[in-house]
Amino acid sequence: MTNRRSFLRQAAAGIIGLGATQELFASPAAAADAPAWSGPIGLELYTVRHQLARNPLATLRAVAAAGYQLVEGDIVNVPAAFPDYLRQSGLKMISTLVMQPEPGSVAQWQPLIEKAARHHLQYFVTMNVGVHDAEGWKRISDSYNQAGKLAHQHGMTFCYHNHITEFIPTQGTTGYAVMQKNTDPNLVKFEMDVFWMTYARQDPIAWFKRAPGRYPLLHIKDMKKQVPAAYNPQKFPQGFNPFTEVGRGRIDWASIFDHAKLAGTQNIFVEQDQTGSLTPEQAIRISYNYLRHLKLPQQAELPMRRIRPIHGC
Repeated sequence: MTNRRSFLRQAAAGIIGLGATQELFASPAAAADAPAWSGPIGLELYTVRHQLARNPLATLRAVAAAGYQLVEGDIVNVPAAFPDYLRQSGLKMISTLVMQPEPGSVAQWQPLIEKAARHHLQYFVTMNVGVHDAEGWKRISDSYNQAGKLAHQHGMTFCYHNHITEFIPTQGTTGYAVMQKNTDPNLVKFEMDVFWMTYARQDPIAWFKRAPGRYPLLHIKDMKKQVPAAYNPQKFPQGFNPFTEVGRGRIDWASIFDHAKLAGTQNIFVEQDQTGSLTPEQAIRISYNYLRHLKLPQQAELPMRRIRPIHGC
Protein backbone atom coordinates (compact mmCIF):
# COMPACT_ATOMS: atom_id res chain seq x y z
CA MET A 1 0.00 0.00 0.00
CA THR A 2 1.15 3.55 -0.62
CA ASN A 3 3.19 5.00 2.21
CA ARG A 4 2.63 8.75 2.39
CA ARG A 5 5.50 9.28 4.81
CA SER A 6 7.97 7.55 2.49
CA PHE A 7 6.71 9.62 -0.45
CA LEU A 8 7.19 12.89 1.41
CA ARG A 9 10.70 11.93 2.47
CA GLN A 10 11.65 11.11 -1.09
CA ALA A 11 10.14 14.37 -2.34
CA ALA A 12 12.10 16.31 0.28
CA ALA A 13 15.28 14.58 -0.84
CA GLY A 14 14.69 15.89 -4.34
CA ILE A 15 14.84 19.58 -3.38
CA ILE A 16 17.89 21.03 -5.13
CA GLY A 17 19.94 23.88 -3.69
CA LEU A 18 21.22 26.43 -6.20
CA GLY A 19 24.78 27.39 -7.09
CA ALA A 20 26.83 24.72 -5.34
CA THR A 21 27.37 21.01 -5.37
CA GLN A 22 25.54 19.36 -2.49
CA GLU A 23 25.56 15.90 -1.11
CA LEU A 24 22.31 14.79 0.43
CA PHE A 25 22.74 11.97 2.82
CA ALA A 26 19.74 9.99 3.89
CA SER A 27 19.71 10.05 7.64
CA PRO A 28 18.42 6.98 9.41
CA ALA A 29 14.66 7.02 9.09
CA ALA A 30 13.51 8.90 12.14
CA ALA A 31 10.02 7.50 11.76
CA ALA A 32 11.38 4.00 12.24
CA ASP A 33 12.29 4.88 15.80
CA ALA A 34 9.08 6.77 16.50
CA PRO A 35 6.46 5.16 18.71
CA ALA A 36 3.39 4.06 16.81
CA TRP A 37 1.26 5.85 19.41
CA SER A 38 2.89 8.52 21.55
CA GLY A 39 -0.22 9.70 23.37
CA PRO A 40 -1.85 8.28 26.48
CA ILE A 41 -3.35 4.83 26.13
CA GLY A 42 -6.93 4.39 27.26
CA LEU A 43 -8.95 1.37 28.32
CA GLU A 44 -12.57 0.58 27.53
CA LEU A 45 -13.91 -0.49 30.93
CA TYR A 46 -16.04 -3.24 29.41
CA THR A 47 -12.81 -5.26 29.56
CA VAL A 48 -12.93 -5.24 33.37
CA ARG A 49 -16.71 -5.09 33.75
CA HIS A 50 -17.05 -7.98 36.19
CA GLN A 51 -14.26 -6.74 38.46
CA LEU A 52 -15.63 -3.21 38.24
CA ALA A 53 -19.03 -4.35 39.45
CA ARG A 54 -17.52 -6.10 42.48
CA ASN A 55 -14.93 -3.52 43.54
CA PRO A 56 -14.83 -0.38 41.38
CA LEU A 57 -12.08 1.48 43.23
CA ALA A 58 -9.67 -1.46 43.38
CA THR A 59 -10.33 -2.22 39.71
CA LEU A 60 -9.65 1.35 38.60
CA ARG A 61 -6.45 1.40 40.63
CA ALA A 62 -5.37 -1.81 38.89
CA VAL A 63 -6.10 -0.22 35.51
CA ALA A 64 -3.94 2.78 36.42
CA ALA A 65 -1.18 0.52 37.76
CA ALA A 66 -1.08 -1.22 34.37
CA GLY A 67 -0.16 2.11 32.79
CA TYR A 68 -3.48 3.40 31.50
CA GLN A 69 -4.35 7.05 31.97
CA LEU A 70 -7.72 7.36 30.24
CA VAL A 71 -10.89 5.29 30.29
CA GLU A 72 -14.12 4.95 28.40
CA GLY A 73 -17.22 3.44 29.97
CA ASP A 74 -20.99 3.41 30.29
CA ILE A 75 -21.74 6.62 32.16
CA VAL A 76 -25.43 5.72 32.42
CA ASN A 77 -24.91 2.85 34.86
CA VAL A 78 -21.96 3.95 37.00
CA PRO A 79 -22.42 4.45 40.76
CA ALA A 80 -22.71 7.97 42.16
CA ALA A 81 -19.25 7.69 43.71
CA PHE A 82 -17.62 6.82 40.36
CA PRO A 83 -16.08 10.28 39.73
CA ASP A 84 -14.45 10.09 43.15
CA TYR A 85 -13.10 6.60 42.37
CA LEU A 86 -11.57 7.99 39.19
CA ARG A 87 -9.87 10.80 41.11
CA GLN A 88 -8.50 8.39 43.70
CA SER A 89 -7.10 6.12 40.99
CA GLY A 90 -5.59 8.95 38.95
CA LEU A 91 -7.62 8.07 35.86
CA LYS A 92 -9.59 10.40 33.62
CA MET A 93 -12.77 9.35 31.86
CA ILE A 94 -13.11 11.18 28.57
CA SER A 95 -15.67 9.08 26.68
CA THR A 96 -18.85 7.15 27.27
CA LEU A 97 -20.21 4.33 25.11
CA VAL A 98 -23.94 3.65 25.41
CA MET A 99 -26.50 1.73 23.41
CA GLN A 100 -28.66 3.84 21.14
CA PRO A 101 -32.09 4.47 22.66
CA GLU A 102 -34.96 3.32 20.49
CA PRO A 103 -36.17 4.89 18.31
CA GLY A 104 -33.63 7.63 19.04
CA SER A 105 -35.72 10.75 19.46
CA VAL A 106 -34.28 14.03 20.69
CA ALA A 107 -36.19 13.54 23.95
CA GLN A 108 -34.37 10.22 24.45
CA TRP A 109 -30.94 11.54 23.57
CA GLN A 110 -31.12 14.65 25.71
CA PRO A 111 -30.89 13.16 29.24
CA LEU A 112 -28.06 10.84 28.20
CA ILE A 113 -26.03 13.60 26.61
CA GLU A 114 -26.69 15.98 29.50
CA LYS A 115 -25.48 13.37 31.99
CA ALA A 116 -22.30 12.87 29.99
CA ALA A 117 -21.80 16.64 29.92
CA ARG A 118 -22.13 16.83 33.71
CA HIS A 119 -19.20 14.41 33.91
CA HIS A 120 -17.17 16.73 31.64
CA LEU A 121 -16.66 14.10 28.95
CA GLN A 122 -15.21 14.90 25.54
CA TYR A 123 -16.94 12.15 23.56
CA PHE A 124 -20.40 10.65 23.52
CA VAL A 125 -20.38 7.35 21.64
CA THR A 126 -23.31 5.15 20.70
CA MET A 127 -23.85 1.84 18.93
CA ASN A 128 -26.62 -0.11 17.23
CA VAL A 129 -26.36 -3.87 16.90
CA GLY A 130 -29.65 -4.36 15.08
CA VAL A 131 -30.12 -5.55 11.50
CA HIS A 132 -31.66 -2.84 9.29
CA ASP A 133 -32.25 -2.18 5.63
CA ALA A 134 -30.89 0.92 3.91
CA GLU A 135 -33.94 3.00 4.78
CA GLY A 136 -33.62 1.97 8.40
CA TRP A 137 -30.00 3.10 8.46
CA LYS A 138 -31.04 6.42 6.93
CA ARG A 139 -33.51 6.97 9.78
CA ILE A 140 -30.77 6.08 12.25
CA SER A 141 -28.48 8.58 10.53
CA ASP A 142 -31.11 11.31 11.00
CA SER A 143 -31.26 10.45 14.69
CA TYR A 144 -27.47 10.68 14.95
CA ASN A 145 -27.45 14.09 13.29
CA GLN A 146 -29.86 15.31 15.96
CA ALA A 147 -27.84 13.70 18.74
CA GLY A 148 -24.65 15.09 17.26
CA LYS A 149 -26.07 18.58 17.34
CA LEU A 150 -27.05 18.17 21.01
CA ALA A 151 -23.61 16.81 21.90
CA HIS A 152 -21.93 19.68 20.07
CA GLN A 153 -24.03 22.17 22.02
CA HIS A 154 -22.71 20.58 25.23
CA GLY A 155 -19.09 20.72 24.07
CA MET A 156 -18.79 17.04 23.12
CA THR A 157 -18.09 15.08 19.97
CA PHE A 158 -20.71 12.50 18.99
CA CYS A 159 -19.34 9.22 17.57
CA TYR A 160 -20.70 5.94 16.27
CA HIS A 161 -19.07 2.63 17.29
CA ASN A 162 -19.27 -0.23 14.80
CA HIS A 163 -19.80 -3.91 15.31
CA ILE A 164 -20.63 -6.18 12.35
CA THR A 165 -24.30 -5.78 11.43
CA GLU A 166 -23.47 -2.43 9.80
CA PHE A 167 -21.75 -4.38 7.00
CA ILE A 168 -24.64 -6.64 6.01
CA PRO A 169 -25.33 -5.88 2.32
CA THR A 170 -28.61 -4.05 1.85
CA GLN A 171 -29.97 -2.58 -1.37
CA GLY A 172 -26.53 -2.37 -2.94
CA THR A 173 -24.87 -0.72 0.04
CA THR A 174 -24.21 -1.26 3.74
CA GLY A 175 -25.41 0.44 6.88
CA TYR A 176 -21.96 1.83 7.54
CA ALA A 177 -21.75 3.42 4.10
CA VAL A 178 -25.25 4.82 4.53
CA MET A 179 -24.30 6.43 7.83
CA GLN A 180 -21.15 7.99 6.43
CA LYS A 181 -23.12 9.42 3.51
CA ASN A 182 -26.12 10.65 5.46
CA THR A 183 -24.57 12.04 8.64
CA ASP A 184 -23.11 15.52 8.93
CA PRO A 185 -19.30 15.20 9.11
CA ASN A 186 -19.24 18.18 11.47
CA LEU A 187 -21.66 16.55 13.90
CA VAL A 188 -21.12 12.79 13.63
CA LYS A 189 -17.73 11.08 13.85
CA PHE A 190 -16.78 7.43 14.19
CA GLU A 191 -15.10 5.27 16.79
CA MET A 192 -13.70 2.39 14.78
CA ASP A 193 -13.51 -0.97 16.49
CA VAL A 194 -10.66 -2.50 14.50
CA PHE A 195 -11.48 -6.04 15.63
CA TRP A 196 -15.06 -5.92 14.39
CA MET A 197 -13.95 -4.30 11.14
CA THR A 198 -11.54 -7.19 10.60
CA TYR A 199 -14.09 -9.83 11.61
CA ALA A 200 -16.54 -8.36 9.11
CA ARG A 201 -13.89 -8.72 6.36
CA GLN A 202 -13.45 -4.98 6.08
CA ASP A 203 -10.19 -3.09 5.55
CA PRO A 204 -9.85 -0.45 8.31
CA ILE A 205 -7.36 1.60 6.31
CA ALA A 206 -9.68 1.67 3.29
CA TRP A 207 -12.39 3.16 5.52
CA PHE A 208 -9.91 5.73 6.85
CA LYS A 209 -9.34 6.77 3.25
CA ARG A 210 -13.05 6.94 2.50
CA ALA A 211 -13.70 9.29 5.40
CA PRO A 212 -10.40 10.90 6.41
CA GLY A 213 -10.48 12.80 9.66
CA ARG A 214 -13.73 11.24 10.90
CA TYR A 215 -12.15 8.68 13.25
CA PRO A 216 -11.13 10.55 16.43
CA LEU A 217 -11.40 7.33 18.46
CA LEU A 218 -10.19 3.77 17.89
CA HIS A 219 -10.94 0.58 19.79
CA ILE A 220 -7.72 -1.40 19.84
CA LYS A 221 -8.80 -5.02 20.07
CA ASP A 222 -6.97 -7.99 18.53
CA MET A 223 -8.21 -11.17 16.86
CA LYS A 224 -6.68 -14.61 17.36
CA LYS A 225 -4.53 -15.72 14.45
CA GLN A 226 -6.32 -19.02 13.97
CA VAL A 227 -9.75 -17.39 13.75
CA PRO A 228 -10.70 -16.69 10.12
CA ALA A 229 -12.08 -13.28 9.26
CA ALA A 230 -15.55 -14.42 8.28
CA TYR A 231 -18.53 -12.15 8.52
CA ASN A 232 -21.27 -13.56 10.71
CA PRO A 233 -24.07 -11.31 11.95
CA GLN A 234 -25.24 -13.89 14.43
CA LYS A 235 -24.09 -14.23 18.02
CA PHE A 236 -20.96 -16.24 18.63
CA PRO A 237 -21.50 -19.91 19.46
CA GLN A 238 -21.32 -20.68 23.14
CA GLY A 239 -17.71 -20.81 24.32
CA PHE A 240 -16.34 -19.13 21.18
CA ASN A 241 -13.58 -16.66 22.03
CA PRO A 242 -11.86 -14.97 19.05
CA PHE A 243 -10.29 -12.23 21.19
CA THR A 244 -6.68 -11.98 22.28
CA GLU A 245 -4.26 -9.47 23.75
CA VAL A 246 -3.13 -6.66 21.47
CA GLY A 247 -0.06 -7.76 19.54
CA ARG A 248 -0.75 -11.47 19.87
CA GLY A 249 -3.28 -11.64 17.06
CA ARG A 250 -3.62 -11.20 13.31
CA ILE A 251 -4.11 -7.43 13.07
CA ASP A 252 -1.25 -5.33 11.68
CA TRP A 253 -1.23 -2.60 14.31
CA ALA A 254 1.82 -0.81 12.95
CA SER A 255 -0.03 -0.18 9.68
CA ILE A 256 -3.14 0.94 11.54
CA PHE A 257 -1.18 3.51 13.53
CA ASP A 258 0.77 4.56 10.46
CA HIS A 259 -2.59 5.82 9.13
CA ALA A 260 -3.85 7.29 12.39
CA LYS A 261 -3.13 10.85 11.27
CA LEU A 262 -5.13 10.28 8.09
CA ALA A 263 -7.96 8.91 10.21
CA GLY A 264 -7.88 11.93 12.51
CA THR A 265 -7.38 9.73 15.57
CA GLN A 266 -7.07 11.62 18.85
CA ASN A 267 -7.51 8.85 21.42
CA ILE A 268 -7.36 5.06 21.59
CA PHE A 269 -8.95 2.54 23.94
CA VAL A 270 -7.78 -1.02 24.42
CA GLU A 271 -10.63 -3.48 24.73
CA GLN A 272 -10.80 -7.25 25.11
CA ASP A 273 -14.25 -8.75 25.45
CA GLN A 274 -12.97 -12.06 26.83
CA THR A 275 -9.55 -12.84 28.27
CA GLY A 276 -9.71 -16.64 28.40
CA SER A 277 -7.25 -18.19 30.86
CA LEU A 278 -5.75 -14.81 31.76
CA THR A 279 -7.26 -12.40 34.23
CA PRO A 280 -8.35 -9.07 32.75
CA GLU A 281 -5.57 -7.41 34.76
CA GLN A 282 -2.97 -9.67 33.13
CA ALA A 283 -4.44 -9.16 29.67
CA ILE A 284 -4.56 -5.36 29.83
CA ARG A 285 -0.93 -5.23 30.98
CA ILE A 286 0.17 -7.30 27.98
CA SER A 287 -1.76 -5.06 25.60
CA TYR A 288 -0.46 -1.88 27.18
CA ASN A 289 3.17 -3.02 27.08
CA TYR A 290 2.88 -4.02 23.43
CA LEU A 291 1.41 -0.67 22.41
CA ARG A 292 3.88 1.36 24.43
CA HIS A 293 6.81 -0.34 22.65
CA LEU A 294 5.28 -0.58 19.17
CA LYS A 295 7.16 1.38 16.50
CA LEU A 296 6.01 2.70 13.16
CA PRO A 297 6.81 0.61 10.06
CA GLN A 298 10.45 0.79 8.97
CA GLN A 299 10.94 3.44 6.32
CA ALA A 300 13.31 2.71 3.44
CA GLU A 301 16.49 4.73 3.73
CA LEU A 302 17.40 6.96 0.82
CA PRO A 303 20.77 6.35 -0.87
CA MET A 304 23.47 9.00 -0.82
CA ARG A 305 22.81 11.33 -3.72
CA ARG A 306 25.26 13.79 -5.28
CA ILE A 307 23.61 16.74 -6.96
CA ARG A 308 25.52 18.70 -9.58
CA PRO A 309 25.52 22.48 -9.52
CA ILE A 310 22.95 24.21 -11.66
CA HIS A 311 24.43 26.84 -13.97
CA GLY A 312 22.86 29.76 -15.64
CA CYS A 313 20.41 30.63 -12.87
